[in-house]
Parts: sequence; C-alpha cells; structure tokens
Amino acid sequence: MVAQVPHAAHRPVRSQLITPCCSVRGVGGQTMDDDCRWCHERRAEVAAYLRREQVPHGRISQKPVWHVIPYVSLWAIETATASESIVWWVICGDLPTDYVSTQQAADPREALRAFAARWREVADYMPRGDRHSAIEIGEPATWPQLAPLLKIRAELLTSFIDNERLWPNDQPLRLCPGSTETHERHLH
Repeated sequence: MVAQVPHAAHRPVRSQLITPCCSVRGVGGQTMDDDCRWCHERRAEVAAYLRREQVPHGRISQKPVWHVIPYVSLWAIETATASESIVWWVICGDLPTDYVSTQQAADPREALRAFAARWREVADYMPRGDRHSAIEIGEPATWPQLAPLLKIRAELLTSFIDNERLWPNDQPLRLCPGSTETHERHLH
C-alpha cells in the first residue's frame, strides 16, 4: 500500500543531527542485528518511495527518529535546499508508506497523529467508492477490502501515540537513552 499525497508548502524544522538513536527496542525476541536489518530495510523503502513519488528532498535520517519493530518507523527527511533542515516525516512499516510536512506536524508524535487522522478519513471514503481529494491508497477495486485495514492501522498508530511508555524522550527528543544532548528543533 502506498499513499500518494500532494506536495505541501512547508516550514523547515531545524535539527543539528539527522541520525538520532531509536527510541523503542524491538519486540518478540529480536536481536540488535535484527533491529538494524529491519531499520535498514525500512530506510531503503523510504528512499524508493520518495523517488517514486518524486518528493523533493535531501538526506534521509540514518535511523528512524521513532519506531516500534516490526510495526512502524518514522523517518526525518531533510529539505533538498537547506542541509540539516527537516521538512518531511515519512512513515513506513507494516502500514502504508506516507509522508507529511513538518509544517503540518512539528514533531514525531504529531506526525503520527496526522497520519492516523488522514488514514481514518481516507478509509471513510473507500467503502463508498469515493476518491479522497488529497490522497489515494491502492486501486479503487480494492478499496472495500483496504478500508478496514487502513482503519486498523490508524487505530494502531493512535494506541502508540497514547502509550506514554513508547515516548520516553518526547519532550525534548533525546539523541540516545540517558543522554543530555537533545535535538534542536525550531519552527521558522
């Protein structure tokens, strides 16, 4: 499933470091090597998605800014014109790959909230056979089957958003567990 959204005007988020540590470890007995492999595969999916959708961008974070393996990863994407300026959040995993501007979502938690809201809205259109004005997921013939799956993914994101244990470094986002160094994020 791939989400298609129009390019939005954006206000960049500044970050001194584009390679933060992951905030949530894997579940189900995965080893660090499994974690690294999973993240590497998701990053490759993000890169392919951005190329396919022709989203103008610079560097992709080396690691997700937030993830829960094997369900979801969220990636910071720099603007093509200003190094170290995050302009997009891209979500990838066992759900649609999608992106949102930092103008619409200033931080990772807000990005997940924006994706969940968007997917609920799109899922409401699908059973009626109506096209959403801004995003299309899958082929119209598959919409009746995709709608409940998309709603489930939106509910999963909402449960992650609401679970404080998954956001130990939410304010401010820490680079590494226990570190006192933080991301510098300023909306311009």
